[in-house]
Parts: sequence; structure tokens; C-alpha cells
Amino acid sequence: MITSTATLTVRFRNAALAETATWVTGVIRDDELTVYITDDDPIRLYRAFVTVVLLTRGIAE
Repeated sequence: MITSTATLTVRFRNAALAETATWVTGVIRDDELTVYITDDDPIRLYRAFVTVVLLTRGIAE
């Protein structure tokens, strides 16, 4: 079991996708193209990441 806080950083190809990713709870915009997700629960962190990917992928296609 992971017992420390982890952060995932995601860089998008355009600012609109980064902004859309912030619709997901816990996603914080770092700069124009980058967001990060920080959580101490690895399952919740993974779920947020998958949600961001699915949400932005649907928009990008």
C-alpha cells in the first residue's frame, strides 16, 4: 500500500484541454498547458487521472 502523497503532472497540447481537465475535482492548473493531481489515496488519484484522460480525449477527437 502507498502511504505517501503522490502527484501526477499532465501536459496537454493546447490550453483548452488543460482548462477542461480542471472540471474534474482535485485537478489544479499549473500553467497554460499543464495540470496536476495530488492525492494520498492512489486509487482516487488513478480515477481522477482516468477521468481527465477520458474527458479530454473525447473533446480532442
